[in-house]
Amino acid sequence: VDAGVWETLTPEQKIKIGRGRYWLSVAIDAATRCCVAALLVESISAASAVATLEMAVNDKSAYASAAGCQSPWDMHGNLETAAQDSGSEFLSHEYNAAVTDLGAELFFPPAGMPQMRGRNERFFRTLNKGLFSRIDGQTFENVVAKGDYDAEARAVLDVAEIGRMIVRWIVDVYHNTPHS
Repeated sequence: VDAGVWETLTPEQKIKIGRGRYWLSVAIDAATRCCVAALLVESISAASAVATLEMAVNDKSAYASAAGCQSPWDMHGNLETAAQDSGSEFLSHEYNAAVTDLGAELFFPPAGMPQMRGRNERFFRTLNKGLFSRIDGQTFENVVAKGDYDAEARAVLDVAEIGRMIVRWIVDVYHNTPHS
Protein backbone atom coordinates (compact mmCIF):
# COMPACT_ATOMS: atom_id res chain seq x y z
CA VAL A 1 0.00 0.00 0.00
CA ASP A 2 2.74 2.48 0.98
CA ALA A 3 4.59 1.76 -2.28
CA GLY A 4 1.43 2.39 -4.32
CA VAL A 5 1.26 -1.15 -5.67
CA TRP A 6 -2.13 -1.95 -4.11
CA GLU A 7 -3.90 0.59 -6.32
CA THR A 8 -2.45 -1.04 -9.45
CA LEU A 9 -3.95 -4.46 -8.65
CA THR A 10 -7.21 -5.60 -10.19
CA PRO A 11 -10.11 -6.50 -7.87
CA GLU A 12 -9.51 -10.17 -8.74
CA GLN A 13 -5.85 -9.90 -7.68
CA LYS A 14 -6.79 -8.15 -4.44
CA ILE A 15 -9.21 -10.97 -3.56
CA LYS A 16 -6.46 -13.58 -4.04
CA ILE A 17 -4.27 -11.95 -1.39
CA GLY A 18 -4.77 -14.04 1.71
CA ARG A 19 -6.51 -12.54 4.68
CA GLY A 20 -7.37 -14.25 7.87
CA ARG A 21 -8.17 -13.96 11.49
CA TYR A 22 -5.40 -14.88 13.89
CA TRP A 23 -5.42 -15.48 17.61
CA LEU A 24 -2.89 -14.22 20.12
CA SER A 25 -2.05 -16.77 22.81
CA VAL A 26 -0.23 -15.17 25.75
CA ALA A 27 1.16 -16.06 29.15
CA ILE A 28 1.46 -13.39 31.82
CA ASP A 29 3.51 -13.74 35.00
CA ALA A 30 1.13 -12.98 37.87
CA ALA A 31 3.77 -11.42 40.13
CA THR A 32 5.58 -9.15 37.68
CA ARG A 33 2.87 -8.64 35.02
CA CYS A 34 5.53 -9.47 32.40
CA CYS A 35 4.32 -11.10 29.23
CA VAL A 36 6.41 -14.27 29.13
CA ALA A 37 4.85 -15.65 25.93
CA ALA A 38 2.98 -14.26 22.95
CA LEU A 39 2.22 -16.55 20.06
CA LEU A 40 0.19 -15.54 17.01
CA VAL A 41 -1.68 -18.59 15.66
CA GLU A 42 -4.15 -19.31 12.86
CA SER A 43 -6.26 -21.48 15.12
CA ILE A 44 -6.33 -22.25 18.80
CA SER A 45 -5.41 -25.85 19.57
CA ALA A 46 -3.69 -28.07 22.10
CA ALA A 47 -0.49 -27.63 20.06
CA SER A 48 -0.72 -23.81 20.25
CA ALA A 49 -1.33 -23.98 24.01
CA VAL A 50 1.73 -26.20 24.49
CA ALA A 51 3.81 -23.93 22.22
CA THR A 52 2.78 -20.90 24.30
CA LEU A 53 3.78 -22.76 27.47
CA GLU A 54 7.13 -23.66 25.88
CA MET A 55 7.72 -20.02 24.96
CA ALA A 56 6.98 -18.97 28.56
CA VAL A 57 9.80 -21.08 29.97
CA ASN A 58 12.44 -20.05 27.41
CA ASP A 59 14.45 -16.88 26.75
CA LYS A 60 12.91 -14.86 23.93
CA SER A 61 15.80 -12.45 23.34
CA ALA A 62 16.22 -13.69 19.77
CA TYR A 63 12.60 -12.74 18.99
CA ALA A 64 13.13 -9.27 20.44
CA SER A 65 16.34 -8.79 18.50
CA ALA A 66 14.74 -9.97 15.24
CA ALA A 67 11.84 -7.56 15.75
CA GLY A 68 14.24 -4.63 16.29
CA CYS A 69 13.44 -4.13 19.98
CA GLN A 70 15.54 -1.82 22.11
CA SER A 71 15.03 -3.93 25.25
CA PRO A 72 15.70 -7.64 25.78
CA TRP A 73 12.92 -10.19 26.19
CA ASP A 74 14.76 -12.43 28.60
CA MET A 75 11.88 -13.03 31.03
CA HIS A 76 11.30 -16.75 31.50
CA GLY A 77 11.26 -19.44 34.13
CA ASN A 78 9.40 -22.41 35.46
CA LEU A 79 5.79 -22.22 36.60
CA GLU A 80 4.32 -22.98 39.98
CA THR A 81 0.73 -22.78 38.78
CA ALA A 82 -0.76 -22.47 35.31
CA ALA A 83 -4.09 -20.64 35.44
CA GLN A 84 -6.06 -20.49 32.21
CA ASP A 85 -9.62 -20.51 30.96
CA SER A 86 -11.54 -23.72 30.29
CA GLY A 87 -11.04 -23.77 26.53
CA SER A 88 -10.65 -27.18 24.91
CA GLU A 89 -6.98 -26.47 24.15
CA PHE A 90 -6.26 -26.20 27.88
CA LEU A 91 -8.35 -29.23 28.78
CA SER A 92 -6.40 -31.38 26.32
CA HIS A 93 -4.19 -34.26 27.40
CA GLU A 94 -1.20 -32.66 25.62
CA TYR A 95 -1.44 -29.38 27.53
CA ASN A 96 -2.11 -31.07 30.86
CA ALA A 97 0.87 -33.37 30.35
CA ALA A 98 3.13 -30.42 29.47
CA VAL A 99 2.14 -28.51 32.63
CA THR A 100 2.62 -31.65 34.73
CA ASP A 101 6.04 -32.27 33.13
CA LEU A 102 7.06 -28.78 34.29
CA GLY A 103 6.11 -29.73 37.85
CA ALA A 104 3.37 -27.11 37.94
CA GLU A 105 -0.24 -27.41 39.00
CA LEU A 106 -3.23 -26.63 36.81
CA PHE A 107 -5.83 -24.12 37.97
CA PHE A 108 -9.07 -23.47 36.11
CA PRO A 109 -10.93 -20.38 37.36
CA PRO A 110 -14.73 -20.65 37.10
CA ALA A 111 -16.06 -20.35 33.55
CA GLY A 112 -17.99 -17.21 32.67
CA MET A 113 -16.11 -15.08 35.20
CA PRO A 114 -13.46 -13.11 33.28
CA GLN A 115 -12.59 -11.15 36.44
CA MET A 116 -10.96 -14.36 37.69
CA ARG A 117 -8.45 -13.96 34.85
CA GLY A 118 -8.04 -10.24 35.38
CA ARG A 119 -4.36 -9.94 34.50
CA ASN A 120 -4.81 -11.47 31.05
CA GLU A 121 -8.06 -9.58 30.42
CA ARG A 122 -6.34 -6.32 31.37
CA PHE A 123 -3.33 -7.16 29.21
CA PHE A 124 -5.55 -7.65 26.16
CA ARG A 125 -7.41 -4.41 26.84
CA THR A 126 -4.10 -2.55 27.15
CA LEU A 127 -2.81 -4.20 23.95
CA ASN A 128 -5.97 -3.23 22.12
CA LYS A 129 -5.82 0.38 23.30
CA GLY A 130 -2.07 0.77 22.88
CA LEU A 131 -1.54 -1.04 19.58
CA PHE A 132 -4.48 -2.61 17.77
CA SER A 133 -6.74 0.44 17.92
CA ARG A 134 -4.19 2.18 15.68
CA ILE A 135 -4.17 -0.51 12.97
CA ASP A 136 -6.53 -0.67 9.99
CA GLY A 137 -8.35 -3.99 9.83
CA GLN A 138 -8.74 -4.51 13.57
CA THR A 139 -11.48 -6.97 14.47
CA PHE A 140 -12.61 -5.44 17.79
CA GLU A 141 -13.50 -7.35 20.94
CA ASN A 142 -17.10 -8.08 19.93
CA VAL A 143 -19.65 -7.45 17.19
CA VAL A 144 -21.28 -4.57 19.06
CA ALA A 145 -18.01 -2.63 19.25
CA LYS A 146 -17.24 -3.52 15.63
CA GLY A 147 -20.55 -2.18 14.31
CA ASP A 148 -20.49 -1.86 10.51
CA TYR A 149 -16.68 -1.55 10.31
CA ASP A 150 -15.47 -3.85 7.49
CA ALA A 151 -12.30 -5.23 9.06
CA GLU A 152 -11.55 -7.65 6.24
CA ALA A 153 -11.73 -4.99 3.55
CA ARG A 154 -9.44 -2.71 5.56
CA ALA A 155 -6.80 -5.31 6.54
CA VAL A 156 -3.48 -4.17 5.11
CA LEU A 157 -0.74 -5.87 7.16
CA ASP A 158 0.58 -9.39 6.78
CA VAL A 159 0.83 -11.71 9.75
CA ALA A 160 4.63 -11.42 9.97
CA GLU A 161 4.44 -7.63 10.26
CA ILE A 162 1.70 -7.86 12.88
CA GLY A 163 3.84 -10.34 14.80
CA ARG A 164 6.81 -7.95 14.75
CA MET A 165 4.58 -5.09 15.91
CA ILE A 166 3.21 -7.15 18.80
CA VAL A 167 6.70 -8.19 19.94
CA ARG A 168 8.00 -4.61 19.76
CA TRP A 169 4.97 -3.30 21.66
CA ILE A 170 5.27 -5.96 24.39
CA VAL A 171 9.04 -5.63 24.84
CA ASP A 172 9.61 -1.91 24.33
CA VAL A 173 6.29 -0.43 25.48
CA TYR A 174 4.38 -2.77 27.78
CA HIS A 175 7.39 -4.06 29.75
CA ASN A 176 8.69 -0.51 30.20
CA THR A 177 5.41 1.03 31.34
CA PRO A 178 4.77 1.10 35.12
CA HIS A 179 1.77 -0.90 36.31
CA SER A 180 -0.44 0.33 39.12
